[in-house]
Amino acid sequence: MKAKLDYKPEIEIQRIGYKVLIKNLGVLNFIRFIQTFEKGYGNYTEEKYELHKNVTVDEIVKRILNKRKNEDERA
Repeated sequence: MKAKLDYKPEIEIQRIGYKVLIKNLGVLNFIRFIQTFEKGYGNYTEEKYELHKNVTVDEIVKRILNKRKNEDERA
């Protein structure tokens, strides 16, 4: 005798999962839980070095000081 598989489409699995999470966590904690997930792509380690490979320490310090100045002006 073959066992019947209860195969559900991905969207239905998500819907059921969301309902269970909301029921057990409440809406606010469900949202917080979902926010912890992010589907990424690429190779972050390689990309971060490629993005900043020509930036000097002086340029980094300059950017930090400018950002702080702009934040202070907005406050």
